[in-house]
Amino acid sequence: MKKFALFLFLTLGVLGIAFASTTTGQVAVSAGNEPIITAQSQSQTAISGRSLSLSVMAIAQGGGTLTYQWFKNGEVIVDAVNPTFSFVPNNQGTYNIHVVITDTSTGAFVTSNTIEVQVYQLVDAPSFNWQILAALGGAALLFIVIQVILSRKSLAKENRKV
Repeated sequence: MKKFALFLFLTLGVLGIAFASTTTGQVAVSAGNEPIITAQSQSQTAISGRSLSLSVMAIAQGGGTLTYQWFKNGEVIVDAVNPTFSFVPNNQGTYNIHVVITDTSTGAFVTSNTIEVQVYQLVDAPSFNWQILAALGGAALLFIVIQVILSRKSLAKENRKV
């Protein structure tokens, strides 16, 4: 479901009108010279405690430099102000991450698509005692060898009777 809103803003002494169209997981603000996102990370899965990197590439239409601010679950991520954001998720769950990119010369900005990161906890595999398996395997092999020897002796006796 789309929602539309009209924004009036004053940036760097220039009055502008921006038309925003929002869709679940995506916000694009258009003032005619907002940055253009050319590539961005896609939704993905991650393992708790292991580093994860997300990135976005954009170009400035207004000729200014671009600034970046990353958000996790709607909250500003302090010091996440580069095109690449790396972090170590420590908790299992879903993280909704996006970045707002602003052109410093015009104040025009664009918000990336939401990147959904599903974080899973690694579960330790049950420990297995290989020494017990080796001992049981050795006993099983010895049992098979004995059975084969006894079978051959039994066959040899029957063949002599014939």
